[in-house]
Parts: sequence; C-alpha cells; structure tokens
Amino acid sequence: MTIALKGLALATASALALTMASGVTIATAASDGATQAPPPGAKPKAKAGVNAKPAAAKPKPAAAAAPLPYPGGLIERHAKRLGLDDATVKEMRSIVEASRVENEKLRKRTEVEQGLLRKMLEPDVPDEKAIMAQADKIGDLIAEQRKNQLRAVLKIRSMLTPEQRAELAKIRAEGAGGAAANRAK
Repeated sequence: MTIALKGLALATASALALTMASGVTIATAASDGATQAPPPGAKPKAKAGVNAKPAAAKPKPAAAAAPLPYPGGLIERHAKRLGLDDATVKEMRSIVEASRVENEKLRKRTEVEQGLLRKMLEPDVPDEKAIMAQADKIGDLIAEQRKNQLRAVLKIRSMLTPEQRAELAKIRAEGAGGAAANRAK
C-alpha cells in the first residue's frame, strides 16, 4: 500500500511540475492536494507564466457548531440514528480537528516546496535531477496529507461497533441512491 500511495503522490507531483512548467494553473483541494478540472464551460483563467503567483486564499470564518467535515460529518449528522452519545461525537470532532490542523501544516509546507520547484524551473536549462528530487519531496508531502486523513478515518471507524458500521453503510447507500436519482431527473 505504501508503494501505491508513493506512486500516486509522485504522479501528482510530476503532473504538478509539468503544469507549473507550462504556465498553466491548476486548482488543488486544500485538504489533500487532489487536482481538479474546471467545470465544463468555465473560462480558464490565464496566468502570466511560471513566475505568476497564485491568488491569495480568502480565510474562512470558523464556525463552532458547524458539522464536521469528512470523515466525521456524515456520522455527526446521523449520530442519533447510529446511537452515538455526545461524548463520542465530541471525541470524533477532536480527531477531525487534529487531522485538519496537521493537514494545514502539511499544505503550507507543500506550498513552500512548490514555490522552490517553480524557481528551479526558471533557468533555460533546468537541473532535471534536482527537479525530480523536488517533485518527490512534494509527492511525499501530498501522500502524508492523504495518510493523515486516512488515520483520522480509521480512528473514527474504530470507535464504531460492527452494527454502527453496518448502519452507516446503509446511510451512505441511501445518500448515494438519492444523489443518483436526482442526477437522473
């Protein structure tokens, strides 16, 4: 599994290096670095080349009572149906928050390394070996973000009984069925 994750991270980092070298901007999810394409029909935003700086992210206001983001949001919304007490939900919220804080640190480190990669791509004849090593470094950080998310998922999952996990699977199936039915309309 480690090899597969590292390979995925390396592929992501390599794609990132290629897109940065060509001056094309890509959107990334802050939580896991996943590449996202613009919606169909959207006009691509042109950047001024490799040296262009990404737009500053707008800070999001913190909401104390907001539902947990994945992986805990679905569980929290259905806590009563799953038979979870307030203490368990609070512990799950703590796990998700700790994971979010760690991923934010990793995301910032990834941004720094991506900036270094951009500088490495500026010369007319860039150092391929150094660029590939930097891509590996970025890939490792992206993989660590994903592993951090998976650790949170596994911690939360371990707090559920087999019956609760079975009920959660039903809840997910209901949600997926509803979404599929809405798309068909």
